[in-house]
Amino acid sequence: MYKIIKAMITLLALSIIIPIKLLGLIIKAITRAIKQAEKNAKYSYRGCATYTTTTDKEEKGLQGEYKTIDYIRYVTDDDNILHDVNISDAQGHTAQIDIVVLDYTGIYVVEVKNFANNAKVYLTNSKDVKLYYKIKYQPSQEEAMYNPVWQNRTHINHLSSYLNLSTSYFVNIVSIAGGEYIDYISDHSNVTVTYAYNIVNVLQSEMNRRRNVLNETDIISIRRALKPEMQAEIEHKAELQRQREIEQEERQAKAAAIKQKISAYIKKQATAIKNMFNNDHEKSD
Repeated sequence: MYKIIKAMITLLALSIIIPIKLLGLIIKAITRAIKQAEKNAKYSYRGCATYTTTTDKEEKGLQGEYKTIDYIRYVTDDDNILHDVNISDAQGHTAQIDIVVLDYTGIYVVEVKNFANNAKVYLTNSKDVKLYYKIKYQPSQEEAMYNPVWQNRTHINHLSSYLNLSTSYFVNIVSIAGGEYIDYISDHSNVTVTYAYNIVNVLQSEMNRRRNVLNETDIISIRRALKPEMQAEIEHKAELQRQREIEQEERQAKAAAIKQKISAYIKKQATAIKNMFNNDHEKSD
């Protein structure tokens, strides 16, 4: 009897514990799915690809680019910010540009570098520069990297050829979103290196200094060439807005017509009542 009671108690306990554990697993699975969705949404931006799987380096790079874009939004609309632009020419040369900002005053090409907080890059006129990582209680680690100034200059040359525009239309900007840089560049006539938080001042200064070289038609053509899906979305939204405006105008016209008919009907009835009253008055006289 004791064994039967013990078995029943064990079964009862299991019937309670198993669902609780199962519920815990379900909650964990849902939590993981929500976190992944939030992560994907964080790196999704109109006019660029959605990154579902990235390496730590790629993710850090994206964080720097989105950090820079958030600042650029203080200067211009999203329609003028092209992210992750990929182009190739007839010779097979390809270029992947972090950010392109379109404005009447020119095309602002932004190369973003998001180094670790303990990193310091020494920018010079050389094609390759040195990047140092400071590690506590250890000698600094050093590595060579392709100079982002040169890298962006190459991007501008590719864009110039691809769009058939003079390089004078383009502005070379390097944004440091993380880490520190030491500037030893002797010639700053064709490049601006800045921290991401200061890019608003850089863009505003350049836009105020430069004269207009593009019109709205030019900007649309450039956007269509560099980000056709983005331009298609803009045109689709504009068409929807136009349709809404047409429908609104039609509703207003119908309402005005109905109002006019009601007004005419009321006026007619008022005249009829007035005439009836006048006729009755004449008969009584």
